[in-house]
Amino acid sequence: GVLQGQATFSVALTLQGIPTGKKTQYGIGYSTGSAESGTTPLQVSQNVDVSPIDILAFYRTGKNFSDPIEKVMGLRDYTVTENRTETLDFSASSGIVLTKRPLNVTGSSALDKVFGSSFFQTTRGSFFFMDSLSFAPYVFNTFPSDFMRSGDSYDVQLFADRSSTNQFRGIFGNFEQLGSSAPNFAFLDPFDSPTAQVASTTNYVRTKLNWTAYPGASSYGFAQYTTTLKKEMSAFMSAAFAQGLSSYTFPDLSTVANWNSNWVSQKGESMGWSVTASTS
Repeated sequence: GVLQGQATFSVALTLQGIPTGKKTQYGIGYSTGSAESGTTPLQVSQNVDVSPIDILAFYRTGKNFSDPIEKVMGLRDYTVTENRTETLDFSASSGIVLTKRPLNVTGSSALDKVFGSSFFQTTRGSFFFMDSLSFAPYVFNTFPSDFMRSGDSYDVQLFADRSSTNQFRGIFGNFEQLGSSAPNFAFLDPFDSPTAQVASTTNYVRTKLNWTAYPGASSYGFAQYTTTLKKEMSAFMSAAFAQGLSSYTFPDLSTVANWNSNWVSQKGESMGWSVTASTS
């Protein structure tokens, strides 16, 4: 941007015309915030050192982030070469009309609780939480083509939680261009249930995690943690490194310089563990 490393200016933004009690989100350049609307206009400010920027604001139907978006306003390619004052009046404009786009979700069953979120990233602005995807049909909001710029993108995350067997699957999608068809989100088959056992309680509790290779996996992740004190050890390995292996035991690191036993699980503490297979 033309200002980067040269000067810093403030942008004072007034959001008015928002009904009382609405969750309101806003972004000025690369900074975001949220507030609940009151009886007076919402006034926020942000220092920026990059120009041009994007300004985006919207409010929801209620007080929660999970409530649907009701109205959106924005300014693209906003030039900041001096201190600026700007007003977005939601009562004076119909706003930006969003379009709900469906997701084609396959691979889940009645045993899974499927949920997710969608986000929007402007090329000169902030990363916004948009939609809570908590029930079928799964749809997310998109902006009109004349509002979009090269580099804008949507991020969609979907998860399938099969609590009966402690199996959790996730899919992540990033879209810069959306065609006419619904994006496909296909959950892979669940990871065959891995198992765990205590390998040692000397110095601290170390677990041995057992698994079977997952077809198409690019990497594996392993974790052991306390369920109350949030102490965790984790390890990652590529599928190539893991080839031929069927278990992983957390090492004893207690002899490492400056080791602190408070970092790890001790005997008698409640513990959990996980084995994750990732595909790309």
